[in-house]
Amino acid sequence: NLPGGGATYVDLTFGNSFLYVGYNLYFEMIDVSDPADPHIAGYRRGYQASGPAARDNLIFLPTGGLGLTVLRNDLITSIGTDNHVRVIPQFKLHQNFPNPFNVETVISYQIAQLSHVQLNIYNILGQKIKTLVNEVQEQGAHEITLDGTGLSSGIYFYELKTGKFREVKSALLIK
Repeated sequence: NLPGGGATYVDLTFGNSFLYVGYNLYFEMIDVSDPADPHIAGYRRGYQASGPAARDNLIFLPTGGLGLTVLRNDLITSIGTDNHVRVIPQFKLHQNFPNPFNVETVISYQIAQLSHVQLNIYNILGQKIKTLVNEVQEQGAHEITLDGTGLSSGIYFYELKTGKFREVKSALLIK
């Protein structure tokens, strides 16, 4: 039995940067495209999902005596066409690109729900030098360009804050 009560591991398979895990009570799709940060991209409950198989963007789930369910994985981090599959949103601050940068770099992030978002830039001394975002934003992926004009070469930190979530990453400006 696994933590969380009642579910027993049945079978797993790998395909398209996802680990598909079938349990006796549900199915999970785990995004392992970044091995340092695996996370559950979606799941389906309510039936036995033994022996999942993946080919191209299709996931085949033998469902015990109920037959076969076919799901389509259309997106990089979610499973689509079946309205019973729930995608689990998350908060995530991504590394800026390019890094190091000269003049401009793009900072992207993902928020799990409608939230007041702050994205601030700090110098190496911890002094806030710019606010890039200070507004309520919808759930989903967002990006903003940091214009380094007027900034000196060096290491800068960017911080994403939304309610209880806070993450900081660094960027290197080379002129």
